[in-house]
Amino acid sequence: MKIDLIVVDMDGTAVQYPNKPFSSTWDALQVILSEEEKIEWINLRDFYVGKPDLYKMWFNKQVALLKGKSVSDAERVLFPIPYSPGFLDFFRFNNCFKKAILSSGVDLVVKKIVEEASFEYYLCQNLEAHDGFFTGKGLCWNSLDKVDHLRALSTHFRIDLNRACYIGDHPSDIPCFESVRFPVAFNPRNGLEEYVVKTGISSIHDFRELKQILY
Repeated sequence: MKIDLIVVDMDGTAVQYPNKPFSSTWDALQVILSEEEKIEWINLRDFYVGKPDLYKMWFNKQVALLKGKSVSDAERVLFPIPYSPGFLDFFRFNNCFKKAILSSGVDLVVKKIVEEASFEYYLCQNLEAHDGFFTGKGLCWNSLDKVDHLRALSTHFRIDLNRACYIGDHPSDIPCFESVRFPVAFNPRNGLEEYVVKTGISSIHDFRELKQILY
């Protein structure tokens, strides 16, 4: 094994929800909204996409639409998790390295992945709930800071990033790719394809392909 730490993005990487264009946990949640709320949900997403400096504003407005909605209804939409090909096969019983998730996706799914695939650490967006219903509030972190959290993970586990692999699917993951020795693009899209061709970093479509790269 060449590495001691694997850090994985979630939406579009670890999981593939059947919604376009982002295959994300966020867009999956719109199913529990009214038709009018769904339109507002999508409009908010499309307005704020590509504006990471306004991420917290988007988060607060988006989460407010969930107020009063049932957590159990959300769980019926989100579970079972539509894992990307080979994800569980590679991670579930593979404990010869530390495993972490850095995601702007929702905590309901991240916590389930941590449980089902034995991950040691996660960072995600948290949706507040009370008595089984969303309050319309939550706690978020800005994915612009992802590379800083990656470095903090390296310090926490006392593992140099030269012994780390980062796996993501979006151009926003590039700072993390450039911080580790083993960057891996999963189904690269939204412009990441050009970066993969330019840099020659590894690209996979099934997590079982990691064995060829990391062993």
